[in-house]
Amino acid sequence: AWSAIVSSGMSLVFDRWSRKRLVTTGTSSSNQGGVQLVGCLAYLGIVLPFLLFPNLQAGPWGWGLLLLVYFMYGAGRSTFEGSLKAIFADMFPHEKEGAYSNIVLQSGLTSTVGFIVTYWGLPCTSDSSAYCILYKDGTHHNVLILELAVAITAILAIFGYLRAAQLFAQEQKQRGSME
Repeated sequence: AWSAIVSSGMSLVFDRWSRKRLVTTGTSSSNQGGVQLVGCLAYLGIVLPFLLFPNLQAGPWGWGLLLLVYFMYGAGRSTFEGSLKAIFADMFPHEKEGAYSNIVLQSGLTSTVGFIVTYWGLPCTSDSSAYCILYKDGTHHNVLILELAVAITAILAIFGYLRAAQLFAQEQKQRGSME
């Protein structure tokens, strides 16, 4: 419930932040890109504690860090549900159906890959690594691969968005000079 509450609250905060730029600059574009970058950092913030402190029985693990992880999840989730779709609508105004279809396709594909890696992951022995986690079915799995995949994807998403925004701005500039 904590992540859902955070997601709802952060949606309101992000909406206000993105609209504030409209008022202060008088431009027709919002600050959805900044919101999306914060969302990418939030997803990175979900996995960093697990990468830095893999031993859940020791270290700083407690209610505070657990609530922080769920807070980051809620913040990241709110950007996925809100600003990501707004960015796709802005960048693909004449191809919205295809853009939204790509969101669904990519989300489904990553969920499938995540399930496969989580379920069949790389087996390990209990003493081979701090990232070797005992599942409820009695098998051990190396969760480092999944954690690194999330971290790398979050970092690549930041660079990918910045490049896409740059290309979109160039395209808009070219269209403006042609009219």
